[in-house]
Parts: sequence; structure tokens; C-alpha cells
Amino acid sequence: MLRFIRLAVIALAVLSMPPAHALFGDDEARKAILDLRKQVQDMEKRVQDMQGKGVDLGGRMERLEGAQRGSLEIANQLDALRQDIAKLCAGRSIKWRTNWAMRRNATRISTPTSTRA
Repeated sequence: MLRFIRLAVIALAVLSMPPAHALFGDDEARKAILDLRKQVQDMEKRVQDMQGKGVDLGGRMERLEGAQRGSLEIANQLDALRQDIAKLCAGRSIKWRTNWAMRRNATRISTPTSTRA
């Protein structure tokens, strides 16, 4: 009998408790759900935008890398040309100095001493 009374009291206590869904009003729950859905949609949109920009950034990176390779190649060609010019100028400088000295000496020899300055 005591057992039966205990069960009756527990059953009465359980049945008298309000259900969990009654803690919030239906309007509040719906509003919270709608707010959460909006937040999720906003986050999904941000992710899609970032992914789109990521693809665009990847294309830009490829173009920049190609431009850098081209710039490096041009810089190497320019350096090679400068070295060639330096070699040619060094050789020409020696030839020019030699020719100038020969002309100067020839002018000294061929002009009379009275007309030299």
C-alpha cells in the first residue's frame, strides 16, 4: 500500500508539471527559430562570397606568378645585354684609345712645330 501511495504521488507530480514546450510561448519559439534560420542563411551567403572571392584570388595569383616569371626573364635578358654592352664598350674603348693615340701622334708628326699649340 505504501508503495502504491508513493507511485501515486510521483505520478501526480509528473503529471502536474508543465510540459517543456510550454516554458516558451509559441510566438517566442517561432521568432527564435526564424532568427536562427536568418543567421544560418547569412553565414552561408558569407561562405559562398568568400569562396567566390577565393576562386578570383586564385586566378589573380596565377596571373601575378606568370607576370613575375615574365619580369624575371626580362630582367635576366637585360642583365645579359648589359654584360654584352660592357664587353663591347671595353673592347671599343681600347680600340678608340689606340686610334686616338695614333691620330694624335700622326697629327704631331705631320704638323710643323710652329703651328702646334
